[in-house]
Amino acid sequence: MSESNLVCLAKAGDSRAFASLLERNRPRLFRKIESMVRQKEDAQDALQECFLKAWLHLDRFEGKAEFSTWLTRIAINEALMLIRKRRPMETFADSEIEISDFRLCPQRHYFGSEARAFVWHEVARLPQELRMVFTMRYMQELSTTEVACMLDLTTTTVKSRLYRVRQHLRDRRMNRRMNADFHSSVP
Repeated sequence: MSESNLVCLAKAGDSRAFASLLERNRPRLFRKIESMVRQKEDAQDALQECFLKAWLHLDRFEGKAEFSTWLTRIAINEALMLIRKRRPMETFADSEIEISDFRLCPQRHYFGSEARAFVWHEVARLPQELRMVFTMRYMQELSTTEVACMLDLTTTTVKSRLYRVRQHLRDRRMNRRMNADFHSSVP
């Protein structure tokens, strides 16, 4: 039976048709999620959440795209949510390593924190569409494709916005250096 026929039946309440749709997509979705979360158990949990959300929101599927595309979007969102939930623990573990490294070299810690403060200050001043792309790509460490998918943009648009942010940061850093040089040369 075709995907569109199964979707019609599932929307009418046929749970066997819905189960058939899920089974057709399960292996591909599991591989996609597992490649993102990198843990089999987490991938299984995210896939179950994906299937549950698909069932609960099946009435929202409009058929503008393939059902498999819609389901993939839900799966990617679930994987990203799982990654975000895990991030604070991973960041804490990484920061402990950084702290011990900085004890060995206090200058490195000072300049690293100064640079981070500069970047955060400048990023906070950006328009929301640039700030969001930068934060997702560099702070949440999502791929360009994942950012594009999450924000419903093309990868070209994401790359263009990232370029604009990097250019802005370069320009601001250059202005900052020129101002510092100017002030240090004034008697």
